[in-house]
Amino acid sequence: GTTTTVRTGHTVSPHHDSVIVVDLPGLYDLHGTSPESQVATRFFNEREADGVDAIIVVVDATNLIRNLMLVGEVLAHRRPTVVVLNMMDLAGRQGIEIDIAAMARRLGTAVVPVVARTGEGLDRLRAAIDAAPSAAVTPPSDLPADTASLETLNAWAVAVADDVSNARRREDAVDHTTERLDRYLTH
Repeated sequence: GTTTTVRTGHTVSPHHDSVIVVDLPGLYDLHGTSPESQVATRFFNEREADGVDAIIVVVDATNLIRNLMLVGEVLAHRRPTVVVLNMMDLAGRQGIEIDIAAMARRLGTAVVPVVARTGEGLDRLRAAIDAAPSAAVTPPSDLPADTASLETLNAWAVAVADDVSNARRREDAVDHTTERLDRYLTH
């Protein structure tokens, strides 16, 4: 089913500061009509003036373009952001190569590859999250001014993916089983 719950947790940073973590529902864009998009958009709008120190966007490394559209929308909010490239092991098995440094330069934000299933990369992620609030915030210069235009945003996401990965050039990179399950379970 659809999960529209906002979860809140507490942790301590490496500097022993208290940290509140808010987990929003998984979504592909902030301008959609799905319940998940509405919950996340409402949260963003209500918290825009609040002291949100950083936004962490978890991206499926095997589905880069779809996820980069959400990243673009988040970057347009001009908040410190960390992009987490999850499922890097599966991307590697599919022959997908992503230049992490090029992606970080292209997006103007920290990009951290992880394999959440095994915990690989979590120390780098913690360090990036800890550094995010003091990072300069400048959205990519080529990010469309109108991130509500899905066509324009998709063109931007395709250009970024083409610049930093071989995912789109690999027609066999699509995990057809995952795609079928996604269509069924999220319909």
